[in-house]
Amino acid sequence: MSKQPIDRLTILFGFFCRPGVTSAGVSEIAKHFAIDKGKVSRMLNSCFDEGYLEKDPSTGRYELGAKVALPGLIFLTARAKSANREGRKLLNVGRGLGAWADLFKDVIVKGGKPETTGTDGEDAA
Repeated sequence: MSKQPIDRLTILFGFFCRPGVTSAGVSEIAKHFAIDKGKVSRMLNSCFDEGYLEKDPSTGRYELGAKVALPGLIFLTARAKSANREGRKLLNVGRGLGAWADLFKDVIVKGGKPETTGTDGEDAA
């Protein structure tokens, strides 16, 4: 298998992943990469036929299709779930640190005594 078609597809998908690019036409892509319109058209149509691109029939412009978008959504969902779990862990650590901060404020800043209890529940101080 030739590496050249895969390189072209990688470049093509990279074009659609640039900020602000939601769709593009054959001429626009051909001009951007200085590639013959016929080659670009064949690449786009091949990607469309396989479901990697969608084509607006009224404008003839292409955009990324479900076969490309779905793995990205799955990845982002997994990352969000992981970040949510980590966020909850940090929140619990923060709550624990908050208790230490309150103790520090009461004892060091205000000059009070820490509350300590003995084994019988009576104040040890």
